[in-house]
Amino acid sequence: EVIGDYNLPKGFAEGSVFPICQPGEITLEYWRSANNETLQRGSDPFADNYAWKAIEEATGIQVEFMLFSGQNYATQYSLMLASEEYPDVAEAQTYTGGPDLAIEDGVYTNLADYEDLIPNYLRWVNRTEADRKACYTDEGNLPYFAQVYSRPQTTFLGYGIRQDWLDDLGLEVPETIAELEAVLEAFRDNKTGGVGPMDMGLGRNGFTPANYIEGAFNVDSGKTVGMIVKDDVIESSYRSQGLYDYLELMARWYEENLIDKDFMNQDFFWDTERLANNESGVVSLMYTQAGTYAADAGMAPEGCYLQLIPNVTMDGIDRKIYSMGEYTASTMGSGAVVFADSEILEEAIRWCDYRYSEEGYMTTNYGVEGETFYYDEDGNPMLMDLLVNNPEGLSMGFAQEIYLVHNGSVIFLLDREENQVPESGIIYNDIWRKFGEWNLTGTLTFTPEEGEEQARLANDLTTYISEFVCKIIMGQMELNDQTWDQFQDQMTAMGLDRVVEINQAAYDRFLKR
Repeated sequence: EVIGDYNLPKGFAEGSVFPICQPGEITLEYWRSANNETLQRGSDPFADNYAWKAIEEATGIQVEFMLFSGQNYATQYSLMLASEEYPDVAEAQTYTGGPDLAIEDGVYTNLADYEDLIPNYLRWVNRTEADRKACYTDEGNLPYFAQVYSRPQTTFLGYGIRQDWLDDLGLEVPETIAELEAVLEAFRDNKTGGVGPMDMGLGRNGFTPANYIEGAFNVDSGKTVGMIVKDDVIESSYRSQGLYDYLELMARWYEENLIDKDFMNQDFFWDTERLANNESGVVSLMYTQAGTYAADAGMAPEGCYLQLIPNVTMDGIDRKIYSMGEYTASTMGSGAVVFADSEILEEAIRWCDYRYSEEGYMTTNYGVEGETFYYDEDGNPMLMDLLVNNPEGLSMGFAQEIYLVHNGSVIFLLDREENQVPESGIIYNDIWRKFGEWNLTGTLTFTPEEGEEQARLANDLTTYISEFVCKIIMGQMELNDQTWDQFQDQMTAMGLDRVVEINQAAYDRFLKR
């Protein structure tokens, strides 16, 4: 279960006063990315945005948007930093040397020096220890107005199974590796014409999304070089017997036609052609794609119902790895920065802080009552058709960017998204909401030297590990004591222990924040 109080802050925090100025008295330059469809709507794509209009009315500050496509925003941001011609506020990208150096260089404002101006934001920052550690740096600086989730989101990616096939065969949803294997055998023999009924997911690296199967062996494939933490000591799970056992299982499943033999070429959550041809019975998916989503979208046969599967366990192993861990925060590790040379520095800080008040987060998430949302009979805010069934045919995500503020330095209310999803998907909160004791979580920061060394070593290691794992699974290399020892020796030679050492130092600093 999630540890901490995730009640939403109400009203305005004590000490916050709005508007900031008379309407239009101050203009603020704000950099952010937008999708290409938004940019194609003209020179002022937010002209009809209900949320930004309401924020301008509430704060008095007029915003001059500098919008760039997501594909080239990082490049434009780097060029802006090099020019030393800064806006007032920007959704941050990488600063060479990290945010502490950006503050030391006098580029970013240290919000910790202006805490009296950000009382609404601080209510979110201080909700839990994990959130505080995520927001403050090793040096005690507060560089960002972060994107904050209303609670830590349960991993939104896992596996679904053809419930219609289970019903036909009189089978139950599997909860263990052994039960999953039995179901895969039944699907192979009775439904898929002998081909492997399980898709591996998008990774194409021999592992499964969100540590679904390897996590049962206490392997975390989602972290750099498989790092896990036990009693605050970091190690690589790729050194463990668990990885050996996982590879042994998956190699056997591959040989026995229980998994897709072409998993290296998968380019979607599931293989769309295989699902459409009744060759896939277990696929990776987001919780929003459960139920009849695939069939309704024409990506699966009529009657296909994808039931979410709980994280499976292995007999004899106490599962300590899921997707999230102790220091999973609701607060993202970066966000908007206020540039230190802004001529409206304090006003820009207060403008950002507004969005973290109740009025602010309701506006960014839902917009204006009667225009973009309504309250249902239970008092829940619900988005209107303009957002969820757009008359122009805009996708929900695109419509939210045009009419609301659904990402960046804002509060992301998960209820807003979940209220639009049927029960087939919402059960993800019950069956995927697991926090692993050994999952390494937390926003680790590195010195420039550490970051450069880790990136160089970890990139080569990741490539080598993926190649080894895939060769073993596909039978191109036999798994035995000799090949396993060679694998371990090669990882050592490539600097695995040094990567772990670098992360241990960063983790130790993280714990002291």
